[in-house]
Amino acid sequence: MRYSSAVAVSFALLPNLAVSQGYTNESEVPLYGLSPPVYPSPVGHGTTSSSWASAYAHAKELVSQLTLEEKSNLTHGVSGPCAGQTGAVTRLQIPELCFADSPSGVRGQEFVSSFPAGIHLGATFDRGLMLRYGHALGREYRGKGINVALGPFIGPIGRVVRGGRNWEGLGADPYLGGIGGALIIRGTQKEGVIATPKHWLVQEQEYRRRPGNEGEAVSSNVDDRTLHELYAWPFMNALREGAGSLMCSYQRVNNSYGCQNSKLLNGMLKEELGFEGFVVSDWDAQQAGVASANAGLDVVMPIAKFWGGNLTDAVNNGSVTTERLDDMNTRLLAAWFYLNQDKGYPEKAVYPYNVEHQIVDVREDHASLIREIGAAGTVLVKNVNNTLPLRNPRFLNIYGYDAEVKAQPWNNPARFGGGYEENFGWNTLNGTLVTAGGSGSGTPPYVISPFKAIQDRIIADSGTLRWDFFGVNPTVYANAEACLVFINAYASESFDRISLTDEFSDQLVNNVATNCSNTIVVIHNAGIRTVNAWIDHPNITAVLFAGIPGQESGNSIADVLYGDVNPSGRLPYTVARQETDYGHLLNGTVDHSIPAFMQSNFTEGLYIDYRAFDAKNITPQYEFGYGLSYTTFGYANITVERVGNASLSAFPSPSVSIVQGGHPWLWQVLYRATVTIINTGKVAGHEVAQLYLGVPNAPQKQLRGFERVGLLQPGESREVEFALDRRDLSVWNVTAQAWELQKALSSSINAKDLQEDVRRSYGYFIQTIEKKSAFDNQIEDTVLLSAFQKLGTTAEGYIEYTNEYGSVEDWVDTHFDDDIFFRCMSNACAGYADYEHQKTSTDCEFFRIMRAGLKSMEHTYDPPPAKGEFFEMAIAGMKTMKYAYDPPPMHLLSYPPLPDALQTVYRHMGYTPVEDLVFLDIVASFENTNFSCAWGGVDELIEGWGGICLYSSYQDQYWLTPNVLDYRDIPKAVTYMYQTTNSLGRIEDVVFRDLLEIVEQYMEYTNDFDNWNDPKIATFREFSIVSDYVTYVCPDYQWFRQLLDLPAEIREGIMHEYLLLERDAGRLSKHQHYDEFNNPCCKWEYPRVLIVCDNQNTKAFPKASTGRCPKGWLPSLAFVSHRMHEEVLVMMLQRTERFDMKYMFRNIDFKIATWFSKFLKAIPGDSSENAVRHLNFPHMHWFNHERDSPALTNPSLDLAVVCKNLRKLDMTFHVEKVNICNHSTKFERKSRPLPEVIDRFKLETIFGCTSLEEIYIDGIYDRPSRGGDVADLDVLEDLGKWMMKGFLVERNLKRGIQVELVRRWGAWRGRVGGALVTLNNTDMAQVRMRIGFKKAYARAEAMAGPALII
Repeated sequence: MRYSSAVAVSFALLPNLAVSQGYTNESEVPLYGLSPPVYPSPVGHGTTSSSWASAYAHAKELVSQLTLEEKSNLTHGVSGPCAGQTGAVTRLQIPELCFADSPSGVRGQEFVSSFPAGIHLGATFDRGLMLRYGHALGREYRGKGINVALGPFIGPIGRVVRGGRNWEGLGADPYLGGIGGALIIRGTQKEGVIATPKHWLVQEQEYRRRPGNEGEAVSSNVDDRTLHELYAWPFMNALREGAGSLMCSYQRVNNSYGCQNSKLLNGMLKEELGFEGFVVSDWDAQQAGVASANAGLDVVMPIAKFWGGNLTDAVNNGSVTTERLDDMNTRLLAAWFYLNQDKGYPEKAVYPYNVEHQIVDVREDHASLIREIGAAGTVLVKNVNNTLPLRNPRFLNIYGYDAEVKAQPWNNPARFGGGYEENFGWNTLNGTLVTAGGSGSGTPPYVISPFKAIQDRIIADSGTLRWDFFGVNPTVYANAEACLVFINAYASESFDRISLTDEFSDQLVNNVATNCSNTIVVIHNAGIRTVNAWIDHPNITAVLFAGIPGQESGNSIADVLYGDVNPSGRLPYTVARQETDYGHLLNGTVDHSIPAFMQSNFTEGLYIDYRAFDAKNITPQYEFGYGLSYTTFGYANITVERVGNASLSAFPSPSVSIVQGGHPWLWQVLYRATVTIINTGKVAGHEVAQLYLGVPNAPQKQLRGFERVGLLQPGESREVEFALDRRDLSVWNVTAQAWELQKALSSSINAKDLQEDVRRSYGYFIQTIEKKSAFDNQIEDTVLLSAFQKLGTTAEGYIEYTNEYGSVEDWVDTHFDDDIFFRCMSNACAGYADYEHQKTSTDCEFFRIMRAGLKSMEHTYDPPPAKGEFFEMAIAGMKTMKYAYDPPPMHLLSYPPLPDALQTVYRHMGYTPVEDLVFLDIVASFENTNFSCAWGGVDELIEGWGGICLYSSYQDQYWLTPNVLDYRDIPKAVTYMYQTTNSLGRIEDVVFRDLLEIVEQYMEYTNDFDNWNDPKIATFREFSIVSDYVTYVCPDYQWFRQLLDLPAEIREGIMHEYLLLERDAGRLSKHQHYDEFNNPCCKWEYPRVLIVCDNQNTKAFPKASTGRCPKGWLPSLAFVSHRMHEEVLVMMLQRTERFDMKYMFRNIDFKIATWFSKFLKAIPGDSSENAVRHLNFPHMHWFNHERDSPALTNPSLDLAVVCKNLRKLDMTFHVEKVNICNHSTKFERKSRPLPEVIDRFKLETIFGCTSLEEIYIDGIYDRPSRGGDVADLDVLEDLGKWMMKGFLVERNLKRGIQVELVRRWGAWRGRVGGALVTLNNTDMAQVRMRIGFKKAYARAEAMAGPALII
């Protein structure tokens, strides 16, 4: 909005001025239709929400009463004190609506704040600060009586690196701009001010953004997909947040001006994205009358220009329909009603600088927020040997023009630093840069310069300063502890930057660094600033990109320099090593081939900023999202989970109505990614976690999540969740004209398509969840990825066999002919167990062991009912396996060596493979078995073994030919076995599956053991040795070892996917019984919920001290080793959303909460106690049921305290337990006194839950037909307040909790939204009084000293 009203008037009076400019002899006919026409303009109906519907109803009623002239008067700007204002209709109490800049604060007014610029806010990557920023802006605009705030600024996005207005937006990424812009809108409109995201659309350069002497405005020529996925993306977030207005752009788009482009306004904005608000032109951006009206423009600013009387004529002659004019008015007034501005909105308090007026101070305490954002958006990019933070220095040198405030900043009374009349072409500002140029600039009430802030600290430390603000080669004082050099990079609306560097500034930095060994450079920069001229200088020890921080600039940078704030800012753009690395995107288009109609072709498509660097494999100086900290952070437990039953159809359903923001399905969350972040350093700090996804058929890496986490104390960890909605995982299909979900992101993986999908899913998700930190290796480390890819390949084998073939008994029961041989061979093993002839004592012991081992194998198929028998067999079987690995020393047997035949087999088979145990048994049995009997006359197999038959079926005695194995061709038999079963998979896989089945069944039958270290089962349980057998026959299957060697987060990702497969196949989530409501109970529905109760005998659960689960809760693979069991168990605990602890009241001796507490404590380490985040006690009122005396503690709350990371706690109370209804009350229900309820349920314990954030109280009252009333549960609201006040006291007002109360009668229907319990002023006064008592008591206790011992 460069031009004043006077200049705008001249354009309005001379609409055909271009005729005299000499370029209109060129025809633009060839350019017609390049932007598809979309007519008519959609009429708004307010169908997005009930709020919009109500606003539209009021608006339409008002519009129906307007005359044609009054309607026209509402569509354009009129003269007044604001940047723009619409006409008024006083007879209907429709006021002038005041429009004002800027996105970083009310511009040109007094007693307002100058906030950090959008680019600085974006660098915080902090959603909370973005929302608070919006609220503060909204309060200041409202306080001045301004109806429409002309912001936030989310376009241009930053395609052109030297673009003059990039600093006004949040950064060069649509996701970042979309999230930030939406949060600013939410905050602004919550304060009742209409927000106006701008500029719609693709206004990416300043040069020739408007028509002038050289020709028409530049045309941004963009393809449909890029338009949607890159440039319209952030506006979709803005619209979804309810933006009441939107500003169209100056330039042409595909050769049609932005404010009369029917494709953009009618087609995309109002039809495809369901926009309910009004479109306002940028100042003097209207280039036609009828065309702009029919294309969807609703309000023109700052004057009538082509409308006014012309619009009235156009309606009368039918060029513009009455319906279109009514829709313009309706949209404007609907936004006014939508924000409730018709009720008690403040009077305008906007004045010119040269008119005396009353003071209206709207700043409140926004200075503290500005200071906080200023520090949070500061990006530390270099810090050699922990130069920063400064450690209370006593002598500093300060250099550079940016260290102090500009001497004459108010040459333009409304534009700090300089207006359009003087700033054209500036590369730097001769003073500290707190705001840049143009309509987006702020109006600071004061400026805290870096020099002032640092000087105040030096004075406090009794120190000394030396400074030089103007010299290029200043004097350096050798005794100074550091030299601070302050420079800046300026930008402004109306021109594009001429450079990303500055010769004077670079020379200054180099000169200081030459003479000062500890040089710290601070850059206040309006966008990208390259640093290759000096960044590698050995004396430059620290560099900060300090952005555009607003009025508290000096305090913000001092907070970071001195370590009061640990820097956490991240670059919202890519800093190249040299300007040429940006290629054709460095500068805007300057094309003289078609002078009158300059064309800017966006041939790069989606590939701008970091996407372009990735695509071209260019290494930047500092990548997008980069930033250092004074501490270090570690990442763990990276997971990606599909959300419930969300639809994974390729396209959103066409039968669903469009609402503002687009198709509702686009915002459905399909996946949730989580990661645990831990502060591994020595000081507290914030970390900015960023999620990047590689969506198929799109740039290889795109930002799809971010969260500023903290403040984290050293050693403290916190889980971060990223929600991935359909749009995040989709691309715009230009043929279907819809968002298409990319199939490779589906996690619906089954055995059939597992070979393709396992690696694909893991690859896209795990490879692309990256940690942006300078201190830790990236996930995409090539060695790690190589290991992961190998794991993906080999893991398929195991998962495929365990899922496709199901259990081994299913495999055996199939009726293939090949199975007969395997079953016959198994039967032959039994003959060996009956051998009695010529046995030595040594043989007897070995035979006994072998017999039990074989039975143990057989029981894989048919588990025995008696766990004692199985226990004995399993021990013996494992000894057998142990001997197969390592034959026992002869002296242990106290007898002559093992039989020659056995030794021959051992030598032949190398002593190693467990699966050879089966063949060993078979071979041994052939010494004593008549083949024709045992094998049913299978001649071919007999031939493979030499055709020898030594046993007569009519005899009861066996006899031994000791050396018979010396000439038998064992490999032939093995080979035959492979050949006849190759369609069913490798035999070693089957055996491995057998072993897993044995483990699982063993654990099920013997789950009442006392501890992990029982020597009888240690060998059995430590399965990691047994897993080595796979290396004998199939070296490629060493994946189990690779799995154990992988980083925990990737190993757990594999296990998580395996668990989902097991769950889907029905082998997980097995329930133990049905509850009295016939619901499956005591089951682990991973990862949604663990449901467990105490309605059973205590022996049905293993002893809690063992850390053991009931059978059916864990998968087979969890039992392969102690370590794997612990990892799987803890991972399942961490990823389970909720834990339901049900009291079914039949068993008063066994309380499930008590068992679960002990169970968590018994698991090695403290990970399990930190894993549970959400507990639900649906029968809290039954915990004390049927006891003769009250319980001393509440086991539910004891468990809650054990769960150190508990965030949510749900409790259900029945009216019977919180009311009194007996003879004393004349059998009328009365609430128990609150203290009695607290004591009855022992609720004081709840304050030991140090991490608790939310409490959900579910109250059940009798159905109304039985006299029940919602008021019977009033005591629960008092209980909620008691809890809220108690936590505020415990935490000294620093952090409270949220309490939600639901009152219902009837069956549980799931957790539903309730009423939030709130504290009034009286409650808060009580809290403060209790805190005062608490502190006074602590002081008195400290003064009294230790108690006397008598």
